[in-house]
Amino acid sequence: MRRGPWVVSAVLSVLVLAPVLPPGYVLTYDMVFVPTLDLTRDVVGLGDGLPRAVPVDALVALTTQLVPGSLLQKVILLASLVLAGLGAARLMSVVLPTDRGAAATVAAAAYIWNPYVAERLVIGHWALLVAYAALPWLAVAADEAGRGDRRALARVAVLLAVCAVTPTGGLLGGLVAAAVLAGRARAGWWAAPAWLVVNAPWWLPGLVHDAVAATGAAAVDAFALRGEGVLGVAGSVAGLGGIWSSGTVPGSRETVLGAVATLLWLGLAVSGVAPLRRSATELPARLLVAAVVGVVIALAGAVPFSRDALAGLVHAVPAAGLLRDGHKWLALYAVLLAVAAGAGAGALSARVRDAGTRSLVPVAVVAGLVAVLPDLAWGVAGRLAPVSYPSEWSEVRRTVQERGGGDVVVLPWGTFRAFDWNDRRTVLDPASRYLPGSVVASDDLVVGDLVVAGEGRRAAAAEAALVSADPAARLRALGVRWVLVHRGQPGPPPRIPAGEVALTSRTLTLVRLGGPVAGRPLPSATVPVLVTDGLAAVFVVIAAGRGYRLVQLPRRAARSRERDDRST
Repeated sequence: MRRGPWVVSAVLSVLVLAPVLPPGYVLTYDMVFVPTLDLTRDVVGLGDGLPRAVPVDALVALTTQLVPGSLLQKVILLASLVLAGLGAARLMSVVLPTDRGAAATVAAAAYIWNPYVAERLVIGHWALLVAYAALPWLAVAADEAGRGDRRALARVAVLLAVCAVTPTGGLLGGLVAAAVLAGRARAGWWAAPAWLVVNAPWWLPGLVHDAVAATGAAAVDAFALRGEGVLGVAGSVAGLGGIWSSGTVPGSRETVLGAVATLLWLGLAVSGVAPLRRSATELPARLLVAAVVGVVIALAGAVPFSRDALAGLVHAVPAAGLLRDGHKWLALYAVLLAVAAGAGAGALSARVRDAGTRSLVPVAVVAGLVAVLPDLAWGVAGRLAPVSYPSEWSEVRRTVQERGGGDVVVLPWGTFRAFDWNDRRTVLDPASRYLPGSVVASDDLVVGDLVVAGEGRRAAAAEAALVSADPAARLRALGVRWVLVHRGQPGPPPRIPAGEVALTSRTLTLVRLGGPVAGRPLPSATVPVLVTDGLAAVFVVIAAGRGYRLVQLPRRAARSRERDDRST
């Protein structure tokens, strides 16, 4: 079964993403890729909104100068799932190095095929899934560093940087590293400044940003965990579900299959406790600590006695807003659950005397995991499918570029859209990434009947300008040259500021505002932020060189451990 993790990781990843692989772009909720993302102040966290998509937008912008965004999207999604499975298998082989392959194979499947992955795919949090894929590799590297492997320290830094493509991922990586390295003073003291450096591209712009960073109790209520079907909140969390957005939940989670899936997960995990307790490494206990922290954070917004405390925290402390989406933090629990499920399958396989039958145990367990969450297959039951941008989108982009560029306000005033050409799927307005320059749009988030107010001062000023007596003049004073109107969206037609209609089509209208437009000076933090980004990039490149091999694949794990034992 040495090839088991490879086969399972590849097959399950393709089974999930097969509909995504044809040409086109998958546009769902927050997942918006465009042909080319421009290098603007926004992608490094110096725009109007808080740096939530930093540094990942900068990395995508750099990459799409060379690679089409549609291809980049497919590579990232497929690589994330495959490497997530292989990472869980690698971690399993460190925890139980004498296992014959069943545990690693099932751990790989469990880490890929679960509600957390399904719900995060649909909601479009692909950057979080990149960090999710890196967590088990990071746990292995941190354990090696804690045992004195100097080269592993460099791998820890690189993997912390992979996690840090998104702020929540950076915190998740930091918690895993902290749990594994706790009490290992030399490696721990080195990892802390490394974490600060590789995460600086998002925390430094957030620290100096002038947006209203703190949020209120409404945000905590909006993003709190919710029960799925008959499971309730606790049962949903136990099975890695419970995301706040009901529209992203696989249908099977709302049926009896959700309860069956949770029982299967917990049964495997409980049967894996005994083998994990006999492990020669401290990793299971350290992963348990990280998992407990993740579950506590996840439940904070859903439990009455802690909800008010969390609401007060996110209102008073700007960075605490990262805690409001509790479901994200279950990634820490997912790592432990995959390892425990793998150990349970390994223990079950060890009880079977016949070699032929024993080899079927991991196959049966993997089949069971797939069977109780069937709608993760085929693009989460068809929710992920590629589409092409209509030709008028490229015409709008070209018109703006050829006529001097400038910032754009997008109407109707709102955050998400539902286009006919995207099968009416809810998606973050692609204009904010598709168009050149900076785009000014609403950053309010509507979740059911709750409205979570945005933080951008410029967005708030633009919203006020649109209802003023002379919206065109007020917008020009904000540095806006263009107005893009999405036609055919729900609600009353927006009030369009007076100006020259530069382009009109079936779905888009582009208006150029006449008269002088106020300039927008660069923020005072521009130089420190760019210098910090450069230093972080240089640090990661050096660490990658020192680490030599960033990851170690599962099939070589036993051989490597034998070499380590001989050298010791």
